[in-house]
Amino acid sequence: MSSTIRPSAPDRWIAWLRSNRITRDTSTGWHFPYHPRSGLMSQKLCEFIVRDIYDACPVLQEQSKRGEAAYTLDKRFVWKRTGKPKKSDLAIGHPEGDIELETPYGIPKAEALRSVLISLEAKATMTEHNKSKPRLTDELTSSYEIVNRGYPKAIAAGLEVLNIAVRYVSPTRQQGTEEPIITKHNQPYAATDVINHLRRDLVIRNDITEIGFDAMAIVVVNVENLPLEIEPNPKVEIWTNPPAPQPNEPLHYETFVSRIARLYAERFSNLDDLDAERAVE
Repeated sequence: MSSTIRPSAPDRWIAWLRSNRITRDTSTGWHFPYHPRSGLMSQKLCEFIVRDIYDACPVLQEQSKRGEAAYTLDKRFVWKRTGKPKKSDLAIGHPEGDIELETPYGIPKAEALRSVLISLEAKATMTEHNKSKPRLTDELTSSYEIVNRGYPKAIAAGLEVLNIAVRYVSPTRQQGTEEPIITKHNQPYAATDVINHLRRDLVIRNDITEIGFDAMAIVVVNVENLPLEIEPNPKVEIWTNPPAPQPNEPLHYETFVSRIARLYAERFSNLDDLDAERAVE
C-alpha cells in the first residue's frame, strides 16, 4: 500500500469537473461541468481509478515497476476464447511494445496490451433516470458476460456514476435560447430507483465459474450542470448520504477497489502461469 493517502477517484474527478470546464458545447457556446459527448470525462475518471487500484495492490505495484503491467483507456479488445469484441473504458494487463515506467499514476500507460487482466465498464446516468434503466442493465450485463466467457480469470469491473441533482441542464437538449432549459427530477426517488434496480439485476460473482461482475460500484453525485456563462458556481459535488451505497456495502467505491486489489493478487501474482486464452487488441 502506498504511504501517501490521496483522495479517492470520485473526489478527484469531481474536483476536476469543477475546475476544468473546457468542453465548449458547439450548439450553445456554453461551457458545462459535464458533457455526455466528451470522452475526456470518462477518461479522466478512469485515470483516477487506476491510481486507486495501483495504490491498493502491492502485487500490481511490483509488476508495474518491472514493466509487466500497464493500463490503457477506451480500447477495443477481442477475446480469443469466444472471438467477441468489447471496448474497455479502462483495461489493465500485459503491455505491448515500449512503455515509459516513470508515470504520475504509478502504473505505466501503454498504447496497446497483449492481454487484459482487468476490464472496467464505466457508465453515467445524469438525467432520464427511469428511461435509462433497461439500457443500463443490458450494457452492464453484456460487459461482464463477454469478459467472463472470454477469459474467466479476468477481473470484470463495473462503475455507475449516478446523478441525484434535483435540476439538471442537459447540453444535448438546449435549443439556442439565452436561458438554459432545465430538467427537474423527483429526487431522491429517481436515484434510489436506479440503485435498487441495479442491486436487483446485476450479479457480483464469488468464483470464476460464475457469471457476474467481480467488483461493481455506484458513485452518487450532485451535478446541476449549469453552464459557466450562466452560473459560475453550480453544484458539482459527491453525494455520500443514502441512497448512495455506504462504507462496507458491496456497491461502495472503497469495497470495489478493495475487491479488485484482492482478486488481482489472488489470480495474477504469478504472470508466468496465465492461461493462453486472453484478450488482444
